[in-house]
Amino acid sequence: MNDMSQVDSARAFARSLNILLKYVRMYGLAHQRTRKQVDTAWSELVKAAAPETGLLLGTADGKLLIDGMPMEGRSERSFATLLTTANIGSLQFTYGIQRRDLEQLLNAFHSCKPSEVGAHLKATIGDNGAIRVNEIHFVPET
Repeated sequence: MNDMSQVDSARAFARSLNILLKYVRMYGLAHQRTRKQVDTAWSELVKAAAPETGLLLGTADGKLLIDGMPMEGRSERSFATLLTTANIGSLQFTYGIQRRDLEQLLNAFHSCKPSEVGAHLKATIGDNGAIRVNEIHFVPET
């Protein structure tokens, strides 16, 4: 059995989710390639979500943060850009998340314009869902 550390599991999930969101946009939710990637991302999310804290994916300064730790790499920057474009500052995946919660996230990316995804997720999932969405709010500099 492959014992990956929590960070390695989280990084693997972030990469799989990044690929999955691109597949959803290109092929749709029902495509065979998308469904296979959902299976991969789901199994990695289950491994990555810690019982005490879940898993937090966020962005800062164009970098992807996994539980507050910046991750380097082209794939990670691409994913950070995708989240920023969707007006999402962070996604908190709580422990005990269900597969249908992940599929709700995918549906939002499939059915909305990129700039509307964050607001759609907040409206659909709410503040007490298994995936907590923190939107980016720009504040004018004083």
